[in-house]
Amino acid sequence: MSPIDQAAMHLDVVSLEEVRDNKGYVKDLAKEFFAASGSINGAGKIRVLERWLTQLGVGWVLRVADEAGLGQSPPDAARLWSWALSEMNRFIKLVFHDTSCASLSIIWEEESAVMESKTQQVGSITEQVEFARFIQEAMVRMTSFIDFIIAAVNPICGLPGLYEKLDALLHVHDAVSNAVADLSCYALAGSTEFDRILSEMVSLLLQKEGETGEAIWRIMEEFWTRILQYVEGDNVFWRHPQGSSSIHYVILSLTSYIRLLYAHHRLVDQIVSEAASLGNYVTRIANNDPFATLTMEMTLLIQEKLAQKSLLFPTQSFRFLFLVNNSYFIWKELHELRVFKSNPLCKFESEFMRTYTTQKLWKVPDPTLRARLRNAIVERVAADYRKYLEVNSVSTPRITPQELEEMLQDLFEG
Repeated sequence: MSPIDQAAMHLDVVSLEEVRDNKGYVKDLAKEFFAASGSINGAGKIRVLERWLTQLGVGWVLRVADEAGLGQSPPDAARLWSWALSEMNRFIKLVFHDTSCASLSIIWEEESAVMESKTQQVGSITEQVEFARFIQEAMVRMTSFIDFIIAAVNPICGLPGLYEKLDALLHVHDAVSNAVADLSCYALAGSTEFDRILSEMVSLLLQKEGETGEAIWRIMEEFWTRILQYVEGDNVFWRHPQGSSSIHYVILSLTSYIRLLYAHHRLVDQIVSEAASLGNYVTRIANNDPFATLTMEMTLLIQEKLAQKSLLFPTQSFRFLFLVNNSYFIWKELHELRVFKSNPLCKFESEFMRTYTTQKLWKVPDPTLRARLRNAIVERVAADYRKYLEVNSVSTPRITPQELEEMLQDLFEG
């Protein structure tokens, strides 16, 4: 059952549609919440909060201490949590919204105009403050899930655990960013109690948005470090001929990882750009798109590393089969992504490495013919490459023209 289906099941008792028709429901919960202030250890207040959060499908945020407490995988929990936060914001908008997105004080003044006495007016304002505080308390409890995901050490070892954590954090960050955008419309710089409450909500979510963004970058760095460690340390794989026809585990992990990043490309682009501006990420390819450069550099470097490691295969035929299979798999999985269309130089370097890796293994026995082929390719490819760099003022290409010419002299050795 999907997280959305689970949430729908939880909403059977009091659906959000019913809440729209009867806004007094949550106001009654707020009254009950503050009436329980005198309960032992605040247990009564917690029970009231749990009722609403459970109806939103996220009652577990009140007791999340480990993954077992989630009752589901972190990504599934994150999707459900994100949905609940968006529904909570939608409810806030239903209560506080007017067509001009004016301050809450105007809304409550319009409501108080129909009150029959000053006492009723005071009572109504107090009720609205309690209602806003109740929602704020629920949102504070919701953020405990963010803290858990950031701090959690996934029991799944290696790359799968990091992938799950990254997947969860990306969904949480998207949801928090949307909530900030929604509530900022209402959190005007006013002096009423309602303005202050919403401003506090926005400040809390902004803080969590920043913490989540920093955690995402840390996981991205760790994931890449693990990828390189797997490539360097996995020597057993190369000793077996059957490995030549399979897709290497690192390639499977890397392509899944890049596709996940591009599913949230706006967010990740912002995070990578910020890391580049702070000097935490230095690009090796001249490009004004740090995210596209990052993914391209990862793909090219892994292809180089695998080409080097494939020398451990017992025969050249096994090596050739492995490189062709894995190069094609990368192309098939990633060619539709924006990174491979956004920059001609990145695209050339990717295609060049793929072609170079393949044709270096081709055997041309006749040395004269081999030399003629090489010279013809160098004359055409290197010259155009050098011209492109000069015309576009690329001063720090990943592959210099001299390096490219030297690499082309390795072709057709077999």
